[in-house]
Amino acid sequence: MTPDQIDEIETCNNPSSCYRPEPKVVCSITFPDGSKLENQTPEDTLDYLQGEFELGDLGTFTVKMEEETDE
Repeated sequence: MTPDQIDEIETCNNPSSCYRPEPKVVCSITFPDGSKLENQTPEDTLDYLQGEFELGDLGTFTVKMEEETDE
């Protein structure tokens, strides 16, 4: 490991560090029949829903957004 890589790891692990990577947000769409479209980006989810809306095929659905963790 280079000194820069070690510094980056130490900075990331330091609770008093100001740097925090942005959490990754993923979305899932649940349709009335119980089928799901999962692990979509918010942008892809909006594009999909807009396309369905324009076709008039959009019924009752649920969208859930959550932060993806490394755990």
